Amino acid sequence: METHPYIAEKENIKPASCGGFVISADGQRLWLLQRDNFPQIPYRGKWGILGGRSEPGESPLDTFIREVREEANVTLDEQQITLLGNLDAGDDRDHCKHIAMAKLTPQQELQIRKGNEGQRIASFSPEELSHLDLVPDLYILFKSPEAIRNLVSGQSPDLDTLGLVHY
Repeated sequence: METHPYIAEKENIKPASCGGFVISADGQRLWLLQRDNFPQIPYRGKWGILGGRSEPGESPLDTFIREVREEANVTLDEQQITLLGNLDAGDDRDHCKHIAMAKLTPQQELQIRKGNEGQRIASFSPEELSHLDLVPDLYILFKSPEAIRNLVSGQSPDLDTLGLVHY
């Protein structure tokens, strides 16, 4: 029997992280963070989804809420977040990468400010994503422009098309 990723991290089988698609209030754009340019940062200067490593005992949901607060100055409500699956490909295969999705309210979107990490935070249309210098995992997640358009517009995402393993 396969162990659910959250259970696995609770049993210290594999470290975890959670990143996610933070969607604009109008459902037209996706918020991304440009990574810092410090030598110790992997993929410095590239654009990535908001998120990061889980702290000990932290659930994927709690990780995503904390990371969005730290990186974008916005506090998400648990009801805004959908945990989609985990990415079993790309860089950093040393940990379980949970992928979430959250749509901002208009008030939350007005509060967005770059937090204590990254060079910039900005929103992009699905069409603009192909012109960005992205972290490697996003090339896997964004391999289907149609899937991203559907995701950003609030339609249920096709997890197989996004390259995610279902929970």
